[in-house]
Amino acid sequence: MHSPPDAADPPQKPGRVRRFLRKAFLVVLLLVAAFYLIENWRGARAWKSAQARLAAVGESLDINSFQPPPVKPEENFCATPALDGIGGDDDAAETKRQRLFKLSLDPHSRSGKISTQSLTREPLDWVAWRQRLETTKHLKPPGGEVDPARAVALSFQPHEALFDELIQAASDRPHARFQPPLLQRPTRTTVRFLGVSSPTPFQHLTTALELKARVLLAIGEAEQAALLLPVVVRCRQSMAAEPSRLVGLYTSLSVDEQISRILLDGLRSRAWQEHHLKRWDQHLLSSTLDDQSLHALRWEMADTVRFVDDLQIRPAAALEEWYGEGEYYNYDGRMRHRRVLLQIVPQGWLLQHKAVWVNRQLDHSLGPLRDHGLLAWYQAESAYAAASRHGQRPAPAYSAMASWFPSHWRILRLLFADTDARLLHTACALERYFLRHQQYPETLAALQPDLMAEVPNDLDGRPLRYARDDTNDRYRVWSVGPNLVDDWQGQPPPPKMVKGRIPGHSPEEALDWVLAFPATPR
Repeated sequence: MHSPPDAADPPQKPGRVRRFLRKAFLVVLLLVAAFYLIENWRGARAWKSAQARLAAVGESLDINSFQPPPVKPEENFCATPALDGIGGDDDAAETKRQRLFKLSLDPHSRSGKISTQSLTREPLDWVAWRQRLETTKHLKPPGGEVDPARAVALSFQPHEALFDELIQAASDRPHARFQPPLLQRPTRTTVRFLGVSSPTPFQHLTTALELKARVLLAIGEAEQAALLLPVVVRCRQSMAAEPSRLVGLYTSLSVDEQISRILLDGLRSRAWQEHHLKRWDQHLLSSTLDDQSLHALRWEMADTVRFVDDLQIRPAAALEEWYGEGEYYNYDGRMRHRRVLLQIVPQGWLLQHKAVWVNRQLDHSLGPLRDHGLLAWYQAESAYAAASRHGQRPAPAYSAMASWFPSHWRILRLLFADTDARLLHTACALERYFLRHQQYPETLAALQPDLMAEVPNDLDGRPLRYARDDTNDRYRVWSVGPNLVDDWQGQPPPPKMVKGRIPGHSPEEALDWVLAFPATPR
């Protein structure tokens, strides 16, 4: 007889499976632990190498060291009663903000035929501007004035007390810094899509100052217009001193453009006298975009590293600060997913990110700018962007949270503004020469040494180009632009008309950057 099968035999197979699964689990666990250990070790090594490189070139990541020094209230333009504390949250601050909002050139009704974007370098249409201001609530021109320019000038009369206070403060107070800051730290979303934070009452003030100065020039009151220059300069200083250094840089650049348009209006009409032009020169020669850009880049590098450090400690709060609240923050659960990922990724990846970011800044931004200036920075970032577009440069690992700022287009704007200051400085010297001799010189060398210590150099290292212009008895002075080729010899073709855009040669479109005057009808 056959004995029945042992009832204990079948359970032996599941036992082997369980032992196999336990071994597999231990192997996977060991592999995961090894992965984390290796990645953390690689991250620590990469970050240590990046820190050593920073130390070798004398760079610091202490973000507090990039803040401007304290300013005594009696020396602070922003501490004048009209501006003191307008970045606060109390009722007094709101009252001061509303006082500046009354200078807004944007009407409550959108029926106007002209916008603040029409504050271009071209002569302004005062008939259109009078119609525009008639649609505003607090800048309505008085009735009965036939001359449209004078009507626009009279629209500022209700605000003369404010302008007088600012003129006096700009004269007595050599520094400008908002305490607390006017522009709070922007989110990366804001920086990416706008480049600057949302409009502030202070920006309404600078736009109104520009329009007021230009209309004063139009009605022949150059002396009154010149009094506004120190005010606009202090406004620029206050923007440049904002804690968000990159936003401060590009916001102050907008004020630089406003200053340039005021100066050009006076040059076009020969309204400026010798003492006016000396004052303009003092401002133009004090412009240090190289230094301000370098300062902003250092802040950006330190701020990005600080953000990654915060991700390790408080990921939810850091992401909210970086990307902001609202639609983008909650869109498609994006930030929720990132918070989950931050809890499971190796800490070494965050260290790798910091190392990649620091090395990128040193290679493509800080290094070229520090060693060779704005043009080298623009060229490095342009090559970096071109390689990325054409797939010739693989995206660096561990850079998913890298900053989008600045782009090579924004650097081109900086380069244009820096060159523009040299062109305007030369134009001021030429106008001073004309006031003395009633003619313009054959060459810029005639301006030395009385009117300028040396002729400013162009981007290619040669002096700026210059030629007298027989079509208007004036002159042309120009730069070869970032391509370093004298494409137009100072005579650019007419600007292209693009639908939906104000005609003109933007820095992105221009080959040469030319300062010239319109031809005089004969």
